[in-house]
Amino acid sequence: MSDLELDDYIEKNSTNDFLYIEFSYKELGKSEKWLRTQTRLMQGNMAKIKRELLLDWPRSTDDSVFKEDQLEKIAGFVKAPVTSIFVNGYSVDFYEKPDLKVNYILSCDVGGGLSNDNSVITIIAPDDFRVVGDFRNNKIDTDSFKLLIRELMVTWFRNAILIIERNSYGKFALYVRNNISKFL
Repeated sequence: MSDLELDDYIEKNSTNDFLYIEFSYKELGKSEKWLRTQTRLMQGNMAKIKRELLLDWPRSTDDSVFKEDQLEKIAGFVKAPVTSIFVNGYSVDFYEKPDLKVNYILSCDVGGGLSNDNSVITIIAPDDFRVVGDFRNNKIDTDSFKLLIRELMVTWFRNAILIIERNSYGKFALYVRNNISKFL
């Protein structure tokens, strides 16, 4: 990305102008000897070692409804994105390479852009309903979200089926349904 594209990406996807970037101690060129030294300095505090050195954050807290082992089991089903596309300055993640010939289902839920709730697009395979890709952002305003959906439908997934959740923004969803030809 150019500096301008990176600034635009940060503006659209970050609530505090920071990006989360994670590197393991090995990726930073640290050795096993360094790890052992740091472990000794932390006096064997495994929770701290896992969190601070191994980037292994606990999934549960004392107040959690679920136990750590239950959350670990669920986490085993989580996939990391294999690729992303940038649409209108926003990143859409994919968990497998998208096939532009497939009639995916695009399921949308608008959050309003008030930093309280994510606006979400889930890209679903029609054969077995697996999640192929997704977009989530709690800053995107409703007009930008509309343009993002339009761009995905017109440029990337021309044969997709669009499903928009009808909630407090239901009038917009109804408007889109009744005026879909204006968007395509």
